[in-house]
Amino acid sequence: LWITASCDIMPFDGTAATIGEAAVLNANGGAVAFFGTTRTVYAKYNKVLNMAYLSHVLGYTDGKANTIGDAQRLAKTEMIISGNDLTTNKLQYSLLGDPAISLNRPSRNIVIDSINGISTTSSTLPIFKGGGIARISGHVEGATALSGIITATVRDSRELITCRLNDATEADSAFQYYDRTKVLFNGADSIKTGKFAFSFAVPKDINYSDGTGLINLYAVNNDKTITANGHSDHFKVGGSDVADNDSIGPAIYCYLNSPSFENGGNVNTTPYFVAQVKDENGINVTGSGIGHNLELIIDGNATMTYDLNDNFNFDFGTYKSGTTYYNIPELTEGRHKLQFRAWDILNNSSTAQLDFNVVNRLEPNLFGVSLSNNPATTTTTFIVNHDRTGSDMDVEIEVFDMSGRILWRHSETAIPTSSVYTVTWDLCTDGGNRLHTGVYLYRVKIASEGSSKVSKSHKLIVIDNN
Repeated sequence: LWITASCDIMPFDGTAATIGEAAVLNANGGAVAFFGTTRTVYAKYNKVLNMAYLSHVLGYTDGKANTIGDAQRLAKTEMIISGNDLTTNKLQYSLLGDPAISLNRPSRNIVIDSINGISTTSSTLPIFKGGGIARISGHVEGATALSGIITATVRDSRELITCRLNDATEADSAFQYYDRTKVLFNGADSIKTGKFAFSFAVPKDINYSDGTGLINLYAVNNDKTITANGHSDHFKVGGSDVADNDSIGPAIYCYLNSPSFENGGNVNTTPYFVAQVKDENGINVTGSGIGHNLELIIDGNATMTYDLNDNFNFDFGTYKSGTTYYNIPELTEGRHKLQFRAWDILNNSSTAQLDFNVVNRLEPNLFGVSLSNNPATTTTTFIVNHDRTGSDMDVEIEVFDMSGRILWRHSETAIPTSSVYTVTWDLCTDGGNRLHTGVYLYRVKIASEGSSKVSKSHKLIVIDNN
C-alpha cells in the first residue's frame, strides 16, 4: 500500500499518466493499492489526514482488521468530527485499489524478557556499551509450540536531524526532526518452542548520548502460518566496554556476478558486487564514525564511491560474519579496478581489491537448470542458476514432446534479485490442455543487456497429471 501527501500524484480523471496508476497497474510489482491526491493539497491538512489514515488502516473495529477502504472513510470522517480539517482538502484524496482488502499484520506479540540479564520490567535500564556484547532473550505470547525464525533490528538513540533549507524564501529556518538513523545490528536467529535468545556486538561508533535505543522484532514460524512482532526501548546506548587488544581487521572475500569470478576476468557493464565479511569481534555497519563505512570505490574515483552499510546482512545466528552487495552502475568498456573496505566494531579495517574487464553485451553464464519436481504430477518450477543478479535478464522457456513439437513457451524480462531465478508451470500446454504421462524435453534460454542467448536443455517426466 502506497500512501502519499503531495499535489497531483494521482489525477486519474485526466489524460496524462500518473504515478498512482503506474504503481497499481505495474504487472511486475508496484502497489496493491494507492492512497493519494488528485488535485492541489496543503501540508497542514495533509499531515492530520495521513496520520488518521495510518491509524485506521492498521487498526481494528469490533475485533476485525479495518479494510483499506474503511480506513479512508474513517479517516475523512474523523477530520470532520475532530474539526482538524473542515476544508475540501480531504476530498482531493482517493484510493485506487480494492477497498475490501485488509493489510496483513502479525497475529502474535513478541515480548523481550531481559536485556543483558536485566528484566525489562525492572526500573534499571541496561546499557549497550561501545565495544561490548548485548544479549537479548524473550518469548512469543501464546505460542509455546512456535518454532521458526526471528529477525531483529537494533537502532541507536535518536538524534536531531537538520534539513538543508534549500529555499530560504519558504521558511525562516531549516526544518528539524528527530530520527534513529544508525542501525547497530540487523540479523536473524531461531525461535524454539516460542522462546528466543541472541547476542550481537555493539560497535564503538555509537552516539554516546546515553539516550534510549530501539529494538524491532519480527518472527515467522517454519510453516509460515503464524507471524509475530514486538519492540522495546527499555535500554540505553552509551559508554565504552573493556575490549580485547585487537588490531586485526575483518577477513574479506569478494567477487563480481558469481563466486566463480576470477580476478581480472570479464564482466557485463553493470556487474553485481558481493563481499563476504568475517571478524571474531563483530562487524561495524553503523555508519556513525567518519570514514568507517563499508565502502566500495571504483577506479579510485570519489564520484564512484558507494556506502554499502544498508545492504549488509549478518549471517543467520551470528554477529561475526555477513554479506553485503551492490549493483554497480553502468561502466565503460575496458579495464577497471575496485577497492572494498570493511571495519570491525573496534574500528580495525581491511581492504580487498579486484581487477576486471567490462565487455559490452557479454553473454551471461547459465550455470544450470533444473526442476523442483521431476517426475512432476500437477506443477513444477523451473530453477535457473545464472550470474546476472541485479541486471536485466531475458528468460525464455520452451517445452517439447519427443518429436520436437513445441507444447508450451514462456518468456519474460526481469531483474533477478539472486543468482537463482524461478518460473512455476502448471503442466498445461499453450492451448490449455494438461500434459499426458510421458517424457518431454525442456529448454531454458537467457540473455542480458543485448547479448546473444545461451541455453541448456533437459528431460521432464510427467506422471498422473489429471
